[in-house]
Amino acid sequence: MTLGELGTLMRSQRAAEGQKGKFIRIRDLKDNAIDYQISTGILDDVEIPRHAQKITESCLLLASRWKSLKPTFFEYTDTSIYISADILAFKVDQTKCDVFFLINELNSRYVSEQLDSLRTGDIIPMIRREDLLSIVISLPSLDDQSLDKQRTIVKQRLVALSEEKRKS
Repeated sequence: MTLGELGTLMRSQRAAEGQKGKFIRIRDLKDNAIDYQISTGILDDVEIPRHAQKITESCLLLASRWKSLKPTFFEYTDTSIYISADILAFKVDQTKCDVFFLINELNSRYVSEQLDSLRTGDIIPMIRREDLLSIVISLPSLDDQSLDKQRTIVKQRLVALSEEKRKS
């Protein structure tokens, strides 16, 4: 299934001039399959740039520039965030795909290879929205137990990663 079939890119409102809030840049995103959530508690309130987009619901944040998507989950509580123009907010259809399974897949080698073939720009590589949504994600069979299978796969990968870390 393509990424575009698993959710949608969110439309958001622009920030008002002179507004203060939690501003997220690509460097704030996580590039880790284990630590994939962003906490607004570590972000300072800053003046929000004019081009920033306001996010008022839980979503997956994806970098559209550089070599990695840095998939990071933002869980909305009561604090809105603002994202830079080179971050895309993706709303996952959780009836088709578990968010944490999708984060693991977006960090996988087969997705990286697809991204490498779709990126444009030599100095600052980027991926277009349409190309991002065309990335194929391998899902277990789509049946009633699909989400449970996805969660089981994520647990197995996390156990394997933690064992690997313990050995080194």
